[in-house]
Formats: sequence, structure tokens, C-alpha cells
Amino acid sequence: MSALQEAELQHLRGMKALVVDDNPTNRRILEGMLQNWGMRPHTVGDGEEALLELLAAQESGDGYALVLTDRHMMGMDGLTLIARIRRWERFGSATIVMLTSTGLREDQARCRQLNVSAYLSKPIRQTELREAICRVLGTLGAKSSTLLGGSPPPAMEEPEMRERRTCW
Repeated sequence: MSALQEAELQHLRGMKALVVDDNPTNRRILEGMLQNWGMRPHTVGDGEEALLELLAAQESGDGYALVLTDRHMMGMDGLTLIARIRRWERFGSATIVMLTSTGLREDQARCRQLNVSAYLSKPIRQTELREAICRVLGTLGAKSSTLLGGSPPPAMEEPEMRERRTCW
């Protein structure tokens, strides 16, 4: 492992992440990846559970640094979940990563409108996910203080569109 990768992992250790996916296998895989990097993942199976968990975390004072959500879920899909999160003032600037198996251009445009930090295609390799998370959390300089339910983050920079794997 390179010194850069070790530095990335050091900054991820202890960060709390919410994984939202209706597929139990996908949740387990993502949870395992995040745990391997020393993060504290919590998984839920749908958007309603995610909203309740975000509120509970805020009330407990142990907010989330990151939300990873699937695009296509039964009931509330990932875009609807993100739109609801963005409507809540206390979570409006949350760091959110969208995972999708379809990669539709319309979804990318909607993600940009919703200020999604990264839009990633499944299946995703560990290195790609780790690099995207480090990029959106800005963990190579200092640990992010942006917690869902915590203090609001500084204003985000204008996004840049990239192909297939998109971090803005």
C-alpha cells in the first residue's frame, strides 16, 4: 500500500457512514469495504429508514460524515431520498454519494441539481470507492467536520462532469 493510500485510510478511520440499499448483499459488501477502511458504517434497507436514522443520529449528537445510497430501490428511490434530505435545512449540505447500476444521463443531471458529491456506477471496485470517498470528504488534508446533523460545511465548489465514474 502506498503512503498516499495509507494517509487516505488514516483520515477515514472512525468516520460514520450511512449505507442505503434495498439489496442485502449490496449492503453487506459496502459495509465490509467501509469497515476494512476503519469507518463506522450503518446500513438500512430503504429511504424511510435512512431518514429516521439521520434524525436519530442528529439527536444523539453522533452525525454521519457520508451517505452512500443506491439509485434504484423499492418504495422511495435514491433520488427521492436525496431530494428529501436536501429539503431539510439541517441536512441540506450533506455529503452524499449515489451508486447506480444504470448510469443514465438524466440521473447524472438530477444528481448535479441535488448537489450529490459523487455518482458511481456499480459494480464498483474498492479502490474506486475509496478514492471517491476521500475526494468528496477532502480527507487528504484534514478530517472533514461535515456531519449530517452536525455543523454545516463550507460552501461546495462548482462540480466538474466526468464520464462513467463521476465525482463533482
